[in-house]
Amino acid sequence: SSDHILVAWVFNDLGNREFNARHFAEAEELGQKALAIKIKVLGPDSIDVRITLNNLGNLYSQFGQREKAESYYGQALEIAVQQSGRDSLSAAGVLWNLAVMYSVTTPRRFDVCAQLTEQALAIHAKELGETHPKTQSLRRNLAAALQRLNQPERALEIFEEYYKRTESTFGLIHMETANASHSLATSLLSRKTDEDDERGFDLLDRSLKIYEQVAEPSHPAVTGALSSKAIYLFIRNRTDEALEPLDRYQHLAQLHVVSTLPVLSQAEQTRYLNNQRGLESDLWMANAQKMDQAWVDKSAEWVLNGKAIAVECLGQQIQRSQLSRDPKTAALRSELAAVEEQLAAMRSDSASQDAAAVKTWFGLQKKRGTIVENLARESGRRIPHTEWVTLDSVRKAIPKDATLIEIAVASARNNTPPEYLAWVIPPAGEQPVSLVVLGTHEQIEQQVGTLHEEIAAITEQPNDETSPPESLRQLSELLWGTLKPHLEDRPRWLIA
Repeated sequence: SSDHILVAWVFNDLGNREFNARHFAEAEELGQKALAIKIKVLGPDSIDVRITLNNLGNLYSQFGQREKAESYYGQALEIAVQQSGRDSLSAAGVLWNLAVMYSVTTPRRFDVCAQLTEQALAIHAKELGETHPKTQSLRRNLAAALQRLNQPERALEIFEEYYKRTESTFGLIHMETANASHSLATSLLSRKTDEDDERGFDLLDRSLKIYEQVAEPSHPAVTGALSSKAIYLFIRNRTDEALEPLDRYQHLAQLHVVSTLPVLSQAEQTRYLNNQRGLESDLWMANAQKMDQAWVDKSAEWVLNGKAIAVECLGQQIQRSQLSRDPKTAALRSELAAVEEQLAAMRSDSASQDAAAVKTWFGLQKKRGTIVENLARESGRRIPHTEWVTLDSVRKAIPKDATLIEIAVASARNNTPPEYLAWVIPPAGEQPVSLVVLGTHEQIEQQVGTLHEEIAAITEQPNDETSPPESLRQLSELLWGTLKPHLEDRPRWLIA
């Protein structure tokens, strides 16, 4: 029978697989089918119905549909309270999910998140103990929410407790200890006092060393610690010290991106890239230091490699599309799909996994890389390139009569307007690379938009006597006037 409970469980399993693969519509349909059968067979107040309602809440929360998520979480919570009471672990689990939802969906409500997290924390501490991993995770989340609510004293107090309990439970060299050290460090550094700075940077270095021992070099936890260190050093005007961790961050972060993007759908790639701590903000820091040649050269490398990764990922997608019609690679493609499904299921919280999960994550990444290489060899195609491209190698490849101009957007995290920047890169042996501000993002995009409109009008009514659009002249003057002093006498410009 199609209404048998076993059918509902099958729908559940299939729905979970679609959810992990980020296929929202398919996961929603299967979850709703499972829910309907369970309500009919088991009754509306059964444990299985509560679990499915909670899972649907997770689904809608992940995809930003707050009203639906609230509704399903609310129903799940009502059943949990009826079955086990308001102070039960089943109720606390739903409260926890609700808290997360309010922290990730728009508009973010960290006040509600903190209130719900505190309720769930009290239940977990009573039922599971103060040092249980779930209790500790809630403690960390509560402190983070309080920090976002501008309650630094209380947040620091909870981070201190979280760190002490974690270190005593797991020891000095453990992923959880590193997470706790990192959280406490950022809380201390946000206070901007000499005493807190000294301890904060010490804890940050300690967490970085643990991450590097426990995890692989490009794990998000490593890159997160490097990013935090660079930002706080930059804010303290210790810019010479900030460049090294920021450059390491860019190397490792972009390596992580190139191994992660091909796992995702096109829509998921956009969402993933938008959630990354931006290259744009790092370029803003470089622009603030454009009188320092070391910052100019390093930032040029970041732009070159960032664009190369985008092209590489596009090439991989095209290659895999072509391979999908090749019967010789069917087994390898099937194996690759299975590995990528596991990676997709793990990636959402990979930064906070324990040591065993970290080992699994990078084992899968290594296995995926091997399969991709085997696919390339089997089909006689190019093996994907993931090595860092140096500025020196690019300059050696530029013809002597040419100049490479790399253009990118830089954006600070404050209210400073985003700007278009250009790196003027001459051939090897010529003058140093220059970093030039072309104009604000709004100014240039507005002129480009006007140019598109004028070109469209000319195209609709062609005329042999039509002169070039005025907006083209204005845009050319803006860009040419800014770039000309840096181009020397080389006649060829390679603009990216």
